[in-house]
Amino acid sequence: MKHRTGIFKFSQKLLFYFTLVHQIVYAQSQDTLTLYTETRETGFQNHYLLLGTQKTYVANDNGVIKGRLIKNLSSFPELRHYVKKNLKLVNNYEDFSYLKNIVRCYNDASASSFKIENISNYLHKYNLYSKKEIKKGPTKEMLKTKQFINSKTLFIENTTTHTNNETLISTSTYGSQFKSHFTYGNSPFYSTGFMLRNLKRALNNDKEAVKYIKRYRFKYVSRTALNLVGIALASIVVVSIADNPPFGLTDKSTPFFGAASVFIIGSRYLRPAEYKEKCIKKAVEIYNLHLLNENKLLLKRGV
Repeated sequence: MKHRTGIFKFSQKLLFYFTLVHQIVYAQSQDTLTLYTETRETGFQNHYLLLGTQKTYVANDNGVIKGRLIKNLSSFPELRHYVKKNLKLVNNYEDFSYLKNIVRCYNDASASSFKIENISNYLHKYNLYSKKEIKKGPTKEMLKTKQFINSKTLFIENTTTHTNNETLISTSTYGSQFKSHFTYGNSPFYSTGFMLRNLKRALNNDKEAVKYIKRYRFKYVSRTALNLVGIALASIVVVSIADNPPFGLTDKSTPFFGAASVFIIGSRYLRPAEYKEKCIKKAVEIYNLHLLNENKLLLKRGV
């Protein structure tokens, strides 16, 4: 009888622990994000998140879709708020690793029931920084230790279509811009800053590398100044036609100045600022080469 009672109690304990483990595993599966990728026939990739039984398409080769990602982060309000505030609608310059970091951050936080004391420091552990931090570039503390730099420049083209509700006639406007970012060691992608100010700081006074930053600034200022000259000439031509003629322009010289202004202004948009990417690549290449040589020298000395 006692033997049967012992078996019964053991069975009860075994059933209890089995149920407990099942509940924990089930709870974790409900709170854990799974990221997986499907490659299409064209070679492009689609990225999905699985939360419980819910499958969501959240990213492709162009970037992360913010709205769809946010829906999966409701259990972690602080991370959801971070993504909503700091991620663009389609984040077209961050690596796929950005999405991986968000998933890792979420899953690790789920182990502690999403109770995080210092959310800012916690996000930094997964290379998740705010727009303000990204815009400012690496901190002074980070720059005290030289790190390798990786740069990325994208040529972004935008076409916007406007339709008149009354005539139903559509017109399109085209725009293009170069967006440049860089990493410092194992950091997120920082903005290079206006006139490459952030990148210049990250180069740690490497004189040879900084020469290319100065070269970019000279070309940028020259192009901008030339563009202003073109606008000034165009203004003179317009006033000349209307006011018969100021500034000593004659009927013969007005078309000449008009053509010159169109050529100057147009040349800025016909030749995108590819020199920006070239200067950045060269500056980063020289800096990394010098840092590599410094590290080899320190290794030889046994430091």
